[in-house]
This record gives sequence, C-alpha cells and structure tokens, in this order.
Amino acid sequence: MSPIRDIGVQLFVMIHIVYSEAPETIFKPEGGVTVIGYCFGVDYITFFRSIHGEVQLLGNSSSNAVPHSPPADLEGRISFFESFLGLEIEHLRQSDSGLYMWECWKDKALGNKHEQELLVCGMEMSPVEISNRPDVAIQLKCNVTGTSLEGKTIQWYLDMFPNYNRTLFMDTSVSLEPLQKELREVISVQDRGVSLIVSGSMLTDNFYCLVMDGPRCLSFQNFYIPYNDVTILYASVGEKVVLPCPSDKRSQDKRWETPVGNVNAESASPAISLSDNDNFSLVVHVLSENFTGEYKCVYASVPLAEYALVFCPSREHIVMQFSEGDNVVLECSQDKVESQRVQWYRRRPPEGAQLILDSKDQNVSVPADLKGRVALSKRNSSLHLFDLNNRDSGTFWCVILSFPDVYVDDYGDGDDDEQDNNSEADLGDNKWLNTDSCILKQVTLLTGKTVKQSRETDANTPVKPEPQPGAKNSHIDYFCM
Repeated sequence: MSPIRDIGVQLFVMIHIVYSEAPETIFKPEGGVTVIGYCFGVDYITFFRSIHGEVQLLGNSSSNAVPHSPPADLEGRISFFESFLGLEIEHLRQSDSGLYMWECWKDKALGNKHEQELLVCGMEMSPVEISNRPDVAIQLKCNVTGTSLEGKTIQWYLDMFPNYNRTLFMDTSVSLEPLQKELREVISVQDRGVSLIVSGSMLTDNFYCLVMDGPRCLSFQNFYIPYNDVTILYASVGEKVVLPCPSDKRSQDKRWETPVGNVNAESASPAISLSDNDNFSLVVHVLSENFTGEYKCVYASVPLAEYALVFCPSREHIVMQFSEGDNVVLECSQDKVESQRVQWYRRRPPEGAQLILDSKDQNVSVPADLKGRVALSKRNSSLHLFDLNNRDSGTFWCVILSFPDVYVDDYGDGDDDEQDNNSEADLGDNKWLNTDSCILKQVTLLTGKTVKQSRETDANTPVKPEPQPGAKNSHIDYFCM
C-alpha cells in the first residue's frame, strides 16, 4: 500500500469512529449522475469510499495534493466541482454502490466530515405525488410492473422526523411489518409489502420503495409531497393581517404556531385570534414588531400553511382616483442602491394579494388583465398603469427590499462551525430571515370615479400626458410586461 493511501485509510477509519450519525442514503439509477460533497468555503476536499469492506482513497481536490489515480473502475468517470468542491460520478454502475466519505479542509485544519450511502439501482420508476391531508389515510403502491416478485423483496424508506434522514423502516426479507415499533400503529402492509396503508398523520415527507434481488437493487420509486412554500408577507405597524389556513374542517388538534406562542380556539387574545367565519384563519388585529416572524397552521403535527411575516416601515397611504381610460403613476420613492429590489402587489376584493412586478425578476407572471398596460420605471421604481377601467380599482403597494446581511447556510457547511453556530443563535428559530429585509412599504388606494365625479372634474385643468410603454423619454427607462 502506498504512503498516501495508507494515510487516507487511517484517516477514514479514525473519522468513521468519531462520526456517530448514520450516513444519509441516496438512490440513483444506473447510467445516471450523482454529485457527492457540497463543501462550501473550504480550501480542498478529500474523498474515500468503502465497498465490500475495502476502503479506497478517491482523490483530493487540492492542486498541491500528491498525485493520485482513482480506482480503475472509476477512471474517466469522476471529476471535482471547483465551485463547491463536490465530486461528480458519471455513468453510474450498480458496482458503485457503497459508503462514501468526504472531509472538508480549511486553513490546513479538518472541518466538517460526512458520510453518504449510495445505492445504484437498475432503473428509477416514475415518482408519485401524494396528498398530505392529515385526516385521510392513503395507499402507497410500489410499481413492480414487469418484475416477477419470485425471489425478490421490497424495501421501504422514509425521510424520518426530526432529522429527516432517509431511514429503512421495512424490509420484507426480514419482516412483513415495520421495523420500528412506533410505525406499526400508523402503517399497515398489504400484498407482501408491495402496498402500504399509511395514516395521514405520517404523510409529512418522502417515502421510497425499492425492489431488491438479494443485495442488488432492481428499481426504486419516490412518493413525495409537494413542497409547501413559505409565503412571505410584508406588513406595517397598525395593519390588520389575516393568514388563511387551507383546511376544510376544524379540530382540537389544529393550532397556529406563532412568534408569540401557540394559538387555538381556547387561547385567542384581543391582539391575535381566529377569524369568526369558522375557517381557522389567523387574525393579527393590529400589527406591531413583536408579531413579525414565522407562522404555521398545523394539524396533527403536519404543517398546512407557512408564512413569514416581515415588518416594513411605511409612509402615509396615498388615495388616488381615476377616470375610464386614464393613465396613472403610482410612486415608490426611495434612494436607489444596487442591492435593492422593488416588488409591486395589488389586491382587488374578493381576490387575495397578487405579485405584479419584481425589479429583479422579469419572469414574474403579470396578471392577464394587466398585460400590455403596466410598466416599471427603472429610475425610481414607480408603477405606470395605462388605459384604466373601473375593474382596476383596488389596493396597490410596493415594497423596497434589501438583500440579507446574514446568509443561513441550508447545508450547514459554513466556513467555520463556531461562526455558523453564532449566526443561528442570533437568528433563533427564524431561519427564513435569509430572505430580503424590508426598507419601505408604500400603499396606494386606487379607485375609479363615478360618472358624476368625472363630469365635475375641471375640464380646463391641463393634464400632463403619461409616457406610453416603448415611447422615447430622456428621463425614465421602462421595461414592459
């Protein structure tokens, strides 16, 4: 054994002993690609693998490292990603299955270290989207089309709470019931393990089924719940905020988790309570900075809706009237800096809030009724509306945002563990604060004039024509949506 390989093996064994958590398991189809690593802000990364009990050094991303050839079966199939120092393996083979480890090095010191179990299967079956209604049980049926189950077994995995590590919870070669006792009351087995009946309270994360032929994986399939986005709301002191909870029934098991504690039918207060129309919406009657933070509507431990309520300084509301066919300019004045972004919203009862334009994202879908009639000034972020009609009446507002001063590393692989811990301590549980912070919110109430009001308008008052989209103007630049 060469000296560098000998050192690599010793490091692998030493770190494996220190590393106490079970490695994450990932499934990939034969012929596909996987990237292992994700070390951010480090100098270099070192990779190992253990297959059939043999530990092998795969390589070191440092340009100063002693030259090392990967194992013969990986020649021409592995490479390093310089941007985040991950290791890519192409043209995956089932023989690539095994335990992989990587070490993240910074300033000649060993930082984070990780393990990952890779299982390469013959094929990936089409994923299945599942409902996350906590009051309804659902059947998960593994796709075994074209596979004779004679001599085959089924394995089921779950991204288990609280760490959401992918965990084997049933193996029909061992038992026809869940391996974990706590799962036996919420999961029942049918068709020799091909199908599961899962309680709705368990449908919070991904399930996976694998068809196995001894140690060889023939196929795998993912059953997933669509990601529940966090809705970011920008509000100012004194505003009333209503947060809907998308559920068709009330229950004692349902609650709101808020920055000022849990709220249910029994714990409401004059400042924060449930709506009176029995739909379990949460009402913050008069917003103050104490109420900004993360809100979750939860039923039987399952989040039904998540919101991030962000505090915005505001100016006095503007009231503006218009006549049919008018063009108007809605102001959003603020000293412009490079890092700012401006978003424009509108609300027309009974509709909810709609994002109209985003100065940093030209892919935002403009509402169909406004297409060709709206433009944003690049100079001062004013909103220009053209050829108005009475259906345009409503509330419009802009929010001016700055990019975050603190970035929360979702992968947990920051430059320095101590620095990462301090950052999380400062943020508390509100990790959504890596979104933009709000500098200003400006609200405009736009209402159409009645026929009588229009007639009473002084016809002799000169009206300054508004620039049309695409017209030449030496002072204002537009992008039209």
